[in-house]
Amino acid sequence: MTQVAEDLTARGVTPVWLSLDASDNDPDRLLQSLDAATRRLTEPAWDSHGAMSVDRFIERFFQASRPYALFLDDFEQINDPSALKLVKEIMRSTPAHGRVVIGSRTLPAIGLAKLKTSGSMVQIDVSRLQFSEQEMAQYLSRSGRSSLPAADLLHLYRKTEGWPVAIRLASTILDGGADPENFVSRFSGSQAEMSAYLAEEILMAQPEHTRQFLLRTSLFKAFDAGLCDAIFSQRTSASVIDELIRTGVPISKAAEADIYKYHSLFRSYLQGRLESEQPEEVDRLHHKAMIWYQSQGRMVAAVDHAIACQRYEDAIQFLNGVGFSLLEQGRVRLLSRWFDSLPADAMKTAPKLQIVQAWATCFTAGPRAAEDVLDRYGLLHSDDVPSYADAVCMLPMIHAMLDNFPAAHDAGIAASAYFAGASRYTREVFHICMANVFASLGLADKAREQLDLAEDNPRKSRAVFSAMYAEALRGIMDLQEDNFRNAKARFDIAVRTRREDEIFSFNGFAWAGVLHAYTYYEVNELDRAARLLRFHLPFVRDAGMPDHLIMAYTYLSRVSFEEGDIDEAYRLLVELEAAGKRNGLRRVVAGARLERARLFLRQGNGASAAIQLTNLEEETLWLRVREQRLIANDLDTLDLARIRLYLHEHRASEALALIETEIMDARRSSRLRRLLALRLLEAAALLMNGDARRSRSTMRSTLMKCAREGYVRLIVDEGAHVARAVRSYALPAIEEKLGRSNPVFASYLNTLLDALPPGLDAPDTAADMGADHLTPKEIDVLRLLAEGYSNARLSKHLGVSDSTIRTHLRNINAKLGATSRGDAVARGRRLGLIV
Repeated sequence: MTQVAEDLTARGVTPVWLSLDASDNDPDRLLQSLDAATRRLTEPAWDSHGAMSVDRFIERFFQASRPYALFLDDFEQINDPSALKLVKEIMRSTPAHGRVVIGSRTLPAIGLAKLKTSGSMVQIDVSRLQFSEQEMAQYLSRSGRSSLPAADLLHLYRKTEGWPVAIRLASTILDGGADPENFVSRFSGSQAEMSAYLAEEILMAQPEHTRQFLLRTSLFKAFDAGLCDAIFSQRTSASVIDELIRTGVPISKAAEADIYKYHSLFRSYLQGRLESEQPEEVDRLHHKAMIWYQSQGRMVAAVDHAIACQRYEDAIQFLNGVGFSLLEQGRVRLLSRWFDSLPADAMKTAPKLQIVQAWATCFTAGPRAAEDVLDRYGLLHSDDVPSYADAVCMLPMIHAMLDNFPAAHDAGIAASAYFAGASRYTREVFHICMANVFASLGLADKAREQLDLAEDNPRKSRAVFSAMYAEALRGIMDLQEDNFRNAKARFDIAVRTRREDEIFSFNGFAWAGVLHAYTYYEVNELDRAARLLRFHLPFVRDAGMPDHLIMAYTYLSRVSFEEGDIDEAYRLLVELEAAGKRNGLRRVVAGARLERARLFLRQGNGASAAIQLTNLEEETLWLRVREQRLIANDLDTLDLARIRLYLHEHRASEALALIETEIMDARRSSRLRRLLALRLLEAAALLMNGDARRSRSTMRSTLMKCAREGYVRLIVDEGAHVARAVRSYALPAIEEKLGRSNPVFASYLNTLLDALPPGLDAPDTAADMGADHLTPKEIDVLRLLAEGYSNARLSKHLGVSDSTIRTHLRNINAKLGATSRGDAVARGRRLGLIV
């Protein structure tokens, strides 16, 4: 990998190197490591107020202006599914001038088969790295070993089997003065034996105090002189480290600080020797490290070492001091990892930590797992008054995450009597949770009261989770009241919410992050929306948040459909349905089936869509959805799905009758965004029913409101019938010089027309269109589309405006009868227009 980095650097590519270790299985930690490593690519992911923006971090990879290569070494250390998902999304976000180079001793679970099939990956395994006999001779010659007899060279080659590391290490040993004939006769080329041989050679060459230094510091994945001084009770560690570097010991220094690491193979050997020769030293060294880190106020490392040496009482003492602080920072995965490492009975007498564990579990493994923690410790029957208060005040959040808002409401009312005795963190989360409960039950005034109470906090900074949650919840309320632009601003603020002492955490921000991603989806920035959703999806899935699960999977499925990846669109919905069944969330299962029905309609398969809807006729579920204000169901209910099916089946009168009922209900409950969707469907039904004048009038007033907020996908996602009604109004309006009387509205209509799927009068097949109907420039655009170019890259590559690109795309879709970019590429290939 070093040679690859040097070669790329010589060709003007910026190398970014990250050596991974087991701690990077915490996605939050991995994100921080990646952020630190990649800052040289573009501007920092932290904004001027110190808040980290997830989308800015993701876009760093996609928008880096200069060629770069991200090197991830020791990747075999990563096995956490969420951490692997993070890396997979970074790989998906890598532009044409970027590379990701992974070094691993095992095959990583990052979808290698799919990467190979798509031609996106080059795999260099051991067989491809092997030197030939001639290459080995040339390498040794350049290293000054040209004097080896031919018989010794052949013998050495047979033993190393051309393995580069073995040859290099053999060269290192020979350079150290080993007798060539004696060395070659006893040298083994196997990785384990050869690494051990080299390490032994290095160890034997050191004085005893240096040898002990190597063995004992191998226990730490990284160390500095201060830690080593504490371990050895001396003040000479800095000079020892300098001497090790001078004599060629495989040790490296971090770029940003005086922190050192051994080469992984070398460290593994040293650790093995330490554990076999001085097993009693291992716990003692961890203990001394624990004491030193505690003295430095580095409590995370102190807890790690306390657990490593099984000093669980110390670990619990430290956690008692920092547990709630880490919760406030959003470090729930770190806390969960620690709690999983403690013995089952370690916290029997630590009720405060039991509450911390319950909260951390709730936000990582979901509400049912949090219930198990409460039951395990008997916290709902505890004699410890503060812990009992905390446990009772947690119940509303657990019920809400289980999608039972009436139960959450009742639990919240009951918990109010114990509220004052709960911890500060629990009180803040309780306010935010109850605000969400009241908002979901349609009690907006009470929801705002709870938000005001949460924000009326004398502390300089509230728990970051509470601040984020509060801002995002206000955004949801704005969205349902048809204030999309204000909601968009709130979601943007929510994902940037961060305290000065807080590191970035995916888990807490996934709640706001999915909503934030939706705002990009709504304005038709599909690539950006999909990147954000893929990042947040693993965390949303782990926590089992119903509305966020439905939204994340649904929008990713729609993006996949737009890109022409129909299999992926359906696969995502199968995964969503499975998640709903696994967590006992009926509304999530119903959400998957509603969206599957919509996909069937997009493909013209009304019969299959009807079957999906028939399987959804569960009266109690839809009565609850009607009575509650659930963001994932604001535009997707069984009755709205029936209206769409009626339009597909040209049953306009039945559609209009149901639309009238739904409009009355939307007005009564002030669901103004849903009212817009119903008006769009009404205009389509009126046009189908032959009332073009009323259709255009309805469409005009509705689109004027949509233009005010900047909605795009709200209209586009309704499909071909609504698209036909939009064109029926918009095309004549633009031709009648609307641009002069209302240029802003005219510009919005043009943007909307660009995004719409083909109308029902578009040809069903492109076979009769022929290649001659596409201009040479349109064929160029189609070819670049097939290579994965975005609109921005198309504009830059062809030297034309974004508006011109959109015109080309609209013409291509119209001429080929395509419904999406992916569909256009597929049709172009079938016609032989592109390869």
